[in-house]
Amino acid sequence: MKLLFTLSFIVSSFFLFAQNPELEKHLSKFVEMEVDFTKSPGIIIAVIEGDSIYKYSFGEMTKGEKDSPKDSTIFEIGSLTKIFTASTLQILVDKGQIDYTKKLIDYLDKTKLHPSLHQITILELATHTSGLPRLPTNFGEKDKDPNNPYKFYLDKDLDNFLLDFEFITNGKYLYSHLNYALIERVIEIVQGKNIEIVIQEQLLNPLNLNRTGYELTKSDSMNYCNSYLRSGEIAPKGEVNSFRGAVGLISNTNDLARFVQLNFRENSKSLNLQNAFKKMHKVQANTGIEKFIDTGIGWHIVRPKKRYYNIISHRGTGVGHQVYVAFIPETQTGIVVLSNSRNSLEGLGFYLLKMVNNNWKRKSLTKF
Repeated sequence: MKLLFTLSFIVSSFFLFAQNPELEKHLSKFVEMEVDFTKSPGIIIAVIEGDSIYKYSFGEMTKGEKDSPKDSTIFEIGSLTKIFTASTLQILVDKGQIDYTKKLIDYLDKTKLHPSLHQITILELATHTSGLPRLPTNFGEKDKDPNNPYKFYLDKDLDNFLLDFEFITNGKYLYSHLNYALIERVIEIVQGKNIEIVIQEQLLNPLNLNRTGYELTKSDSMNYCNSYLRSGEIAPKGEVNSFRGAVGLISNTNDLARFVQLNFRENSKSLNLQNAFKKMHKVQANTGIEKFIDTGIGWHIVRPKKRYYNIISHRGTGVGHQVYVAFIPETQTGIVVLSNSRNSLEGLGFYLLKMVNNNWKRKSLTKF
């Protein structure tokens, strides 16, 4: 499929590195073949190789205008929020403030929980093995805007659900926003602060991820990327009330690429946090979706069909944005893909990571 698109190229690194024309050539060609810009108007990609971070921008941030997304452009990252919540949880576990083996009843008021929920462990929540549904059963009652589903679901609605819901656990993997809404509550009880403050203090500030958060600052508003629904209409800005530990964070390419890099590249200033990250990469359970897809703490872990290193990944969907991140610690390579459309680019990110690890030889993908 022949497409016209604009490309801008940026390189950043902890040290000075030359630009990578070979990478640029292959990536641009692959994106031109694989991306339908009528469905995904603008995308930005970060390729992480050891110390270096290369960034490439394609298409339009606003339809009809030649303004490609920048590395400072703000996107909603949806469910990728869970990784930041899980990282904060792991930090608190390492500090001895939360215990994975303890249960909801050990942290939350049992009079506000249906008895069937008492025995769910923190580890089951973090690994999506609690068996809880994806969303509360009363969620649809508050879904007044299908394009902004979390806007009208409040804490009191979640309170009502937790008190009345009779839970029958099966202990199998089931991806659930509800799991992380409960982790949010546990963290807030333990810390005595709102989740956004705890994530800021424990994770974002120490890593200097200054453009990741829940609220748009004045400068962020100027950098906010217009987004589009699958219908092609402009999407509203996402609003989240009671699921802030599951969805709702905003970020940019700079912060996400640095975060991915710090998940495998040692930095003396953040070594304690990186030790926490490594624990999150360990396989905890199989998802049952595919034999080769497991779950860690927050992350999904893909085991290639052929013998190779595991791929650690997660995706997120905002009201009108998409994000996909993946990396391989052993090869110190990673990919971040951000789009201003709800159309998934997970496949693009996955195959770009493969190509990085195969020196851009498409024929060798079958060996990955």
